[in-house]
Amino acid sequence: MNLTTIAPSVLAMSLLLAPSTSFAQGLPPLKRHELTLRTGATQFTVHDQNASPLTYRGQLLQLGLSYQHHAERSEWFVGGHAAYGSFFAKAYPERMVYFGDTPVPLHDNLALVHMQVHYLRHLWAMKRGEVLLGGGLQQVLYYPQSEPYAGMTSITSLPLVAKVRYRVGAKTVLTAQGQYAVAGLITRLPWHNSLSQPQETSQLTAFYRNNTQVEGGHRLQQATLSLTACRTLGTHWQTSLGYELGLLHYPDPQPLTTNTHGLNLHLQFAF
Repeated sequence: MNLTTIAPSVLAMSLLLAPSTSFAQGLPPLKRHELTLRTGATQFTVHDQNASPLTYRGQLLQLGLSYQHHAERSEWFVGGHAAYGSFFAKAYPERMVYFGDTPVPLHDNLALVHMQVHYLRHLWAMKRGEVLLGGGLQQVLYYPQSEPYAGMTSITSLPLVAKVRYRVGAKTVLTAQGQYAVAGLITRLPWHNSLSQPQETSQLTAFYRNNTQVEGGHRLQQATLSLTACRTLGTHWQTSLGYELGLLHYPDPQPLTTNTHGLNLHLQFAF
């Protein structure tokens, strides 16, 4: 075994066996409960070769709600957000295409829904910061509201989650969180880009029943990175500014690549 093989194992063992120390010694502890209202703007870009050779872009407004519980050595997170806005072919935002005699604009709206549950354990603590590691369950739905339905996808996945939290002072906390799906259920349009099935009366039922696959993380390449700065305003109120980057690549039945950039503002009630 060489050094490149041994080093990751030694690092993992040292983190797992490290003594637990109190977080941010000399600073006020985090509140046990946090209710957060989230609002902001999201840019969604997709290249879905199953539906169109064009790249599509969405300019969306978002709104969300979440709850977070801080325990001595762990924390829970339950929340979700929805986004809605314009969706158009990046190179041809005003162009019309024709399906037979029916004109279809390459400009409509997109709905995005993201729900998630996380459980994290404290892995390492230091004077002003801590590292947490855990997992969760999340559901993401991208729903363009007109043909050619570029990027229409539903994903239920199991992400591995890592978080680093750092206390700058008594009133400011910086957080970085990354996650990567280790497995998931992914639903996309079939290769013929049609939901018509003789035995189905509902296109929504046909969408999920006939086009859902179980995939590992090596094929369902879904990752998210978020950066947040939180400022305490008073005894119970906090405000945060956050940035979120989401990436996805999936090859079947034709390659799908998406990226999501979001800038959001949080208002939190902590107790």
